[in-house]
Amino acid sequence: VWTVANQKGGVGKTTTSIALAGLLAEAGKRVVVVDLDPHGSMTSYFGYDPDALEHSNYDLFLHKGQVPDGLTAQLLLPTSNEQIALL
Repeated sequence: VWTVANQKGGVGKTTTSIALAGLLAEAGKRVVVVDLDPHGSMTSYFGYDPDALEHSNYDLFLHKGQVPDGLTAQLLLPTSNEQIALL
């Protein structure tokens, strides 16, 4: 698990995360990127409208560790790179 974090906005967290995901995917690794940005920048980058999604990571937090069967699979979104999924 790699985490890219900073309290300040606009410092390149999304760009860094996308670049790392791409490099890992290029090396043959399967990658799940987790978008916890309130603006949904990474979700938008991968072509999804964060406001139009039926489910989000918020659904995971609601269950406080008791995630219902199948919920994670519903939340994983495919991207144009088959090695990268978006959560």
